[in-house]
Amino acid sequence: MLAAPPTAVARPFAPAVSALYVSLARQVDTNNFPPTDFVILDLEDSVPGELKGQARAHLVEARLDDLPSQIRVLVRINSDPELMQADLASVRANERVSGVILPKPDREALAALAQLRAAEQASARLAIWLMGEHPSFREELTGFLETCEGIEGVLVGYKDLAAALGLDLMMPTDSLFAAGKAICDAAQAHGLLVLNGPIIGDSDRLQAHFERTAQDGYDGICVISPKQFQVLKEMSLPGPKDLTA
Repeated sequence: MLAAPPTAVARPFAPAVSALYVSLARQVDTNNFPPTDFVILDLEDSVPGELKGQARAHLVEARLDDLPSQIRVLVRINSDPELMQADLASVRANERVSGVILPKPDREALAALAQLRAAEQASARLAIWLMGEHPSFREELTGFLETCEGIEGVLVGYKDLAAALGLDLMMPTDSLFAAGKAICDAAQAHGLLVLNGPIIGDSDRLQAHFERTAQDGYDGICVISPKQFQVLKEMSLPGPKDLTA
């Protein structure tokens, strides 16, 4: 009798959901995008103030319809009300965008976003994501959900989280990871999807970050390049030691 073929065993070493983070400081070239579940286009930290207008034009002109239909497109907007209004105008101009991410959230910014969404029918269709960038986020989240409808997810931002804790992002510690996990747990308790933010580093550091993301229970992870996505993809595949007869 022939032996049964080996069966792949799923490995919890990498998160199941992936997102590609792209700055709108440059024109968007979707030809080089890996097959992630989300694409996050950034109008905030990665775009200097003098380039905000040009970045919005890049969003309007982006050929996002060339992306596979299953890929969801989110845009990280600015929390300043004046900038937010201009950002939303460019978001509405590209119907392929399905949601916005609000950085540094507080009740005032959320109230402004809710008002702008209510005033424009085209904005009402947009899902809302929040950046979790401060340890206090987990206590404030209930109030955020009461202030604005349509919140569906959270993106943990380690840059500002590390700064709030007085830590060096390039030398992450367990206390930083624990703070991120606390935000993740609080958001998931409200039924929200949670993505862990991207990092910069070599293959070993990326693998460690991806593994920790999966172990801490995040729903997904952000990458900033096709190369990072390839590392994630390879971690998700079964290796020789993961095959059983």
